[in-house]
Amino acid sequence: MLKLVFLALVPSLFAFLSLTPKEDWHWFAEYSVNFFFGFLFCLSLAKSLSSFWLFTIAFALCIQFNSVWLLDTIQKFGNFSFAVSVIIWGLYFIFNLGSSSLFFLFYHSLKDLKFGVLAFPAAWVVWENLPLQFFPWKLGYCFFSEKYISPVVSILGTSGLTFIVSLASTILLSKMRFKVPIFIGLLATTALPLDVFQPQKQFKGEVQAGLIQPNHSIDFKHNLQQLNEVILDLNLLSEKVLNADVIIWPESAINDLIFAGINHIDEDRYLRKLSFAKPTLLGVLTQDEFGKIYNSVIAVGNHGEIEGLYHKQILTPFGEYIPFKNYLPFLTVLNPIEDFSPGLKSEPLQVLGVRVGVLICYEDLFPELSLRYAQQDADFILVVANDLWFGLNYAPYLHDRFARFRARETLVPFVRVTNSGVSSVSDMYGATEVKFKRNAKIAQAVSIKIYSSGQSVFTKQGSEVLRYFVNISLLLIAMNLTFKTIKLGKRLKR
Repeated sequence: MLKLVFLALVPSLFAFLSLTPKEDWHWFAEYSVNFFFGFLFCLSLAKSLSSFWLFTIAFALCIQFNSVWLLDTIQKFGNFSFAVSVIIWGLYFIFNLGSSSLFFLFYHSLKDLKFGVLAFPAAWVVWENLPLQFFPWKLGYCFFSEKYISPVVSILGTSGLTFIVSLASTILLSKMRFKVPIFIGLLATTALPLDVFQPQKQFKGEVQAGLIQPNHSIDFKHNLQQLNEVILDLNLLSEKVLNADVIIWPESAINDLIFAGINHIDEDRYLRKLSFAKPTLLGVLTQDEFGKIYNSVIAVGNHGEIEGLYHKQILTPFGEYIPFKNYLPFLTVLNPIEDFSPGLKSEPLQVLGVRVGVLICYEDLFPELSLRYAQQDADFILVVANDLWFGLNYAPYLHDRFARFRARETLVPFVRVTNSGVSSVSDMYGATEVKFKRNAKIAQAVSIKIYSSGQSVFTKQGSEVLRYFVNISLLLIAMNLTFKTIKLGKRLKR
């Protein structure tokens, strides 16, 4: 049993070494080390597929250890006690065991086919894109540096990078001929200059954005009696960047309900306290005429008029709604929070003629939302977040990393504005241009480069390619099971 647990922990160690931030490293050294440990992580999981329990526990532990921040989030964001948070985290591990079991069974239904070497990468890609995951995580995120993400991502998406690396690991472990040159060739494809197949975007100009990272504590931010002080501090920070074209506040900067139907900031008791006349994007909580509550971003014009509104579409479990509460009613009894409502539209907000795609919190983990904005020719995509919930671990750096992959997939610049870090600006290739220190109060004007419209290959074809891939995998499984059934029937007749 101890040997099983030890072997199951090895992939988690490699994943940890690949995903931990490497501040101030040269980009090539960072990418090389991350790639090396990411590949060892993949290779060790592929090796563990010989045993159901070894693989299932190893894969579930990888997900669990890279979700340790959930303990802080459930406790602080969901207002649960520490004991209940541990129980929920334990239930999440059981959920991950079930998810890992599905992965293993999917793999074994494919591995005996003629092209069984494709079973592991096919199972991994299908698993990565299953809708049952609360916090989507992809193997491709391991292969990263602050200045470089593989051009493969702009053609096949992050899951395409997952497929290539996991296929390389399977081939290396196989007994096929010429496996070493094939293995080297597959890894080499991740570094090919594939951007020559992308539309050549032309530089149009820059937008000066004043990013506000107020670093407000949870107690200060959520104490409604101190809300006037919160707004005063945000105003003082904003006045430091009045030379910018637009000012951007983080998620739920004003943590009290604002009516979603107002037309001017003077109609709200809090918004009228804005001390500056600048186009502004504000993270706020809103409520509509039916009493539904939303996590929102409001676009305010030069003269205080409301020019646009976005409601968060993918809600955070245990913070904005209680999952499975109809099946686990004790969770509602322990913490009777009122569920937020999801938004229904993804349309870029217009700010000074610039089209801004808006995402809130962890919506940048879901490629389909970024794809919609890219398909609507957004000039840049903005993520407002409050990563203070993660606690003092490295999760905010991972969150920032995931957004870079959305930029690389869509070839659209990304801007992240958070309460306590990591706030950043990345170009359309996912390379870091500006990065704020974590847990620091910062107001800084930054340049966001705007390019002519032109959609990446993945933006145009990504979801369709994935759908075909999943359907073909399911068809191969069905064929395999049919052939086995026919053979079994013939043996029984004999």
